[in-house]
Amino acid sequence: MLRVVILTLSTLLGVFIVAVVVMGILIETGVVEDPDDTSAAEPEPVTTTTTTAPTTTRPPTTTTLAVKDVFEDCMDPWDGNYNALEDLIRPLLNDPGSMETFGTYYFTWDDLDDGLVTVRLDYGARNAFGGMVRTSAWAEMRPNCSVAEVIDYGFD
Repeated sequence: MLRVVILTLSTLLGVFIVAVVVMGILIETGVVEDPDDTSAAEPEPVTTTTTTAPTTTRPPTTTTLAVKDVFEDCMDPWDGNYNALEDLIRPLLNDPGSMETFGTYYFTWDDLDDGLVTVRLDYGARNAFGGMVRTSAWAEMRPNCSVAEVIDYGFD
């Protein structure tokens, strides 16, 4: 009887440990939000790529529609990426061939008053040690799809 109780408790403990590890992985990869994370959240992006990032469901304003039209006209119809920004970042990487784009986003709080659309490109590439590093680049895009300015390449 004692052997059955010990076996049952050790099985339950093993299941609990596996559940904690899986939850940690899900939180770390961003699939599940960390309930203890108190950092200030960024505005929710609207995406046109097939990523797991959630899209906003707020009703669009006329300014948002104009930004959306400009943004979507500049994205690659095949994979939804902003190739002009990728072409600026790729040659600066340690391993340019390893660059992988995870998503391209614009933000509903942006407007076309200055003639530019703020764009975020989430990408990953191998560093000097061969490890894959994931980061984001920020840029200002003109309505003619050219990059006006790269605000942040995502690396130092």
